[in-house]
Amino acid sequence: MDVLKEYASDTQTFIGSKAIEKTLHHKEVKLTSFLELIRNININQDILVTCTDTKSFGDIRVNTLDTGYSNSKKNRGQCPIDHQLKLFKALDINIPQEFFFRSTILSCVIFPNKQMIFVDSYVRNKRLIILNEDGTPDRNINLTDRLFVVVKTEGILIMDLIGKVSACLPIEGVGIFYVHVKNDRLYCSDECNDTVQCYDMEGCSIWTFKDSNLVSPRSISSDDNFILIAGCKTNNVVSIYFNGSFASVICDTDDGIKNPTSIHFDSGNLLVCNSSNAMAILYKKK
Repeated sequence: MDVLKEYASDTQTFIGSKAIEKTLHHKEVKLTSFLELIRNININQDILVTCTDTKSFGDIRVNTLDTGYSNSKKNRGQCPIDHQLKLFKALDINIPQEFFFRSTILSCVIFPNKQMIFVDSYVRNKRLIILNEDGTPDRNINLTDRLFVVVKTEGILIMDLIGKVSACLPIEGVGIFYVHVKNDRLYCSDECNDTVQCYDMEGCSIWTFKDSNLVSPRSISSDDNFILIAGCKTNNVVSIYFNGSFASVICDTDDGIKNPTSIHFDSGNLLVCNSSNAMAILYKKK
């Protein structure tokens, strides 16, 4: 690292250190798996009888090399910082309904121009609902095909927009409702086990979060310091740190949250969609 800092720019040093950390993490996971395997090996007792009179099998010499590297990030995530994500309610939004068919909103997003898009997945609707920044309707876009997120029992498939599979991560997919990617980490909400799971891009488990404040976790979003999760049955939005520790309950029933299934955070704005009353709430960062 000293050589890298001496001859490389700050940007090159940052990118290089991240690459080194990723490689070391991969090696560390393999070594840990090997050590766990050794612990489960049963030695044949006949070998011990044969070796009773053997005084020595040889000598082992350990030379310690100073590599200049210290693995100080055991949890592979940011340590908790001494502040919470504070928001205030800015807007109550009534999502437009069809005359006969109620909307079922399972996903939402805020565009850079502050327009909000809701994915209405009800079988008779199949549309994108576009609203302006003030919540007034802009237009609807009817969908002629379905939208799919592929999660199978043999793993999570990574594919491009045309459906070409580039990798299959060995992650059990049963119960996973939503997958969120942030800083080369996968965050998965498992509504069957009421957990949020963090994996690296090779499918190795880093941590699992479970807390009584979060039941039936659904959509996941994030900012620079927190992971945000919609708790459908706890009627709230929960924030956790990137190392998997609990941070706070951001909003709940007192703020109008009721069975939330979709959230999106962008540029200080948090959009939360209720599944039971076709309502959405826009929060802004204080």
